[in-house]
Amino acid sequence: MEPRQLGCHSIGNASQASGASIPHMGQSPNDLETISAAYQVLFYIKSSASFQQLLDSLPPDTPGFLMKPLVCSFLAYFTQLQSDTFLGQVSTWGFDTVERVFRNSKVSPRWLANDIGPDGHTRQDLDDQDCLRWDAIGIIYATVALSLTVRNDSSDFDSDVSQRDSRARETILKDLTHAVNTCIRFQEMTGTQTELYLWLLIQDIILLIRIYGGKSRCVWRRLGDIGNVLFTIGLHKPSLRNRVITVMHIRQQLFLTAYTLDKAITTLVNRPPRLPRQYCLDLDNIILSFQAADGVNLYISTTLSHLLSSPASLVEKVSLVMSIVREDAHVARSTLHDSPECSTPEKMSRLLKGVWQSLKISCSVQPEYWQMERLPHQGYILLIAYLEYLYTQVYIWQHLLPGQPYTLGDMCRRTLETTICGVQSLGSLEEYRSDYAWRLALFGLPTAKILASLSLTHSEQVSQTTRRSNSFGQGTVISELNTFFSCIQTVVQPNDAHYTDFQQTRQMINASLAQAADLDVTLSYPPGYESTTLPTL
Repeated sequence: MEPRQLGCHSIGNASQASGASIPHMGQSPNDLETISAAYQVLFYIKSSASFQQLLDSLPPDTPGFLMKPLVCSFLAYFTQLQSDTFLGQVSTWGFDTVERVFRNSKVSPRWLANDIGPDGHTRQDLDDQDCLRWDAIGIIYATVALSLTVRNDSSDFDSDVSQRDSRARETILKDLTHAVNTCIRFQEMTGTQTELYLWLLIQDIILLIRIYGGKSRCVWRRLGDIGNVLFTIGLHKPSLRNRVITVMHIRQQLFLTAYTLDKAITTLVNRPPRLPRQYCLDLDNIILSFQAADGVNLYISTTLSHLLSSPASLVEKVSLVMSIVREDAHVARSTLHDSPECSTPEKMSRLLKGVWQSLKISCSVQPEYWQMERLPHQGYILLIAYLEYLYTQVYIWQHLLPGQPYTLGDMCRRTLETTICGVQSLGSLEEYRSDYAWRLALFGLPTAKILASLSLTHSEQVSQTTRRSNSFGQGTVISELNTFFSCIQTVVQPNDAHYTDFQQTRQMINASLAQAADLDVTLSYPPGYESTTLPTL
């Protein structure tokens, strides 16, 4: 959006603040024009109705319980201010107004100290201290931006903006992301860290993943910020997560999301977790040792199943538990030499099966049959839960049971088959395409690498009496991976965040297998190739 007259500035101008030097803690920046520009994004949403439509498109891993009503409460407050012309004429803003925003941002919002109604709204009217603050404004920006990551057009944006601006949705999205990070930097200036600020950081990292991919440096830096804030405000301690009942739910929601994001990103970049379990003991009475699988069932049945009520809560539950299991498998890998032979792997395998059965029973679902779900959105939730389980299986067998290559190979194939079926189901769920691209990066690419590695390692170990050995033949594996990557092309497009990762992985696998193969088969495609069908493995 190009700069305009009459005090109406571009969203893009807000991005300049993210590169500006930070004043002394608690002081306001001198560039009031930049601050005013950061606020302008609020006026591109005309009503709560259109904003609610955007909220309905949020990715399933966005903090959900009680969050949408709170965002709507924040928005309603600003809508009222706009009607009162308080925010209607930005050019009239003065230093006092800017100071007011910074002053409010230095103290905790009242809803963190007071109970919230069952509908997610505070029992008292929201005021400046609750809404006119950088973290709350940033959350509105982030919510709109996250919604745009799963939409094809800007139809829910202000029509006047659509007429004035010719930029693509991706450019607007990046401008919004800059605005979010502007609010984060302004909140940092105040030196105040609350649950609201942590929520903003979590939404921002999900947004950064959608735009830049999970391996980008900005994602890694933001993950460190999330860990620092989580430990600073004490959410790793159950005593601080169990205060006022509804606020407790929010604290638990934020902790679960931060914890699972940490495991997903650190696994993706092959680094140790920044929120290790030893610093987050007693996850609300969950003690997930090798002998305590029953504790998982107790935890799920008595806590999560009652606290998380959104349709996406199944993904949150499964992601949490599977993240813990994968972290335990990673730790067990480093202690295998201290354990009786096969003791730890067998216990991990039994633990995974027990946890999976407990999840299905407590949630009354059968994720394996996600394709039979009549409601497409519910089917997608079940699909993601099932992929979490399948990849955890692969992860355990890869790290703890390397001596069973054929079992691991079968698990890899089942995981890739499921991802391909998921691609086929996205025809009616376009709003989940960017989210599914992230899942493919988390679960599909590592699995494809493992299958290719198994082929290179075991293809020559062909027994004359065992036909199963042929499953690692170069031609077979290349054909399977060829099918997988051809399906990916329909989801991950050249302008997507994860496109480079997929291309690099495909080229690496292609080069390795082609070099080792006797067959003249590669993963490259002929010029002008277009996949018209979605084959299955």
